[in-house]
Amino acid sequence: MRRVTLDILFALAMLTSATPAVHAQEFEPRTYAVAPVNFNFVGIRYGFASGNVFMDPALPVKDVEGDIHLVVTRYTRSLSIFRRPSKVKVILPWSSGRWDGFLEDEFRTRSATGPRRRGDRR
Repeated sequence: MRRVTLDILFALAMLTSATPAVHAQEFEPRTYAVAPVNFNFVGIRYGFASGNVFMDPALPVKDVEGDIHLVVTRYTRSLSIFRRPSKVKVILPWSSGRWDGFLEDEFRTRSATGPRRRGDRR
């Protein structure tokens, strides 16, 4: 039960830690543009978020603060398959986060690092 509560706290912290005003933008602006054959592209993105995490007052959680680092690395290779231009992409996300707060009036800290997979029980 304790582990489930910490996982719920982690999920809520991730959902509520986004900035209030978000503007849409394509991750790769020229996604469907044809690139020259044998073209390699490497990209790295970094994001950081820090601050208070606001929770539903009905939850036994209060005074939660979080720091989240996110790095996304990608590699794109253009090639020709059956005389058609094609792209192969490999994307590797990595994140690290730390959350502090009171759960049922007891101070708790939660840290998580690395790519989180479905069903992962860290």
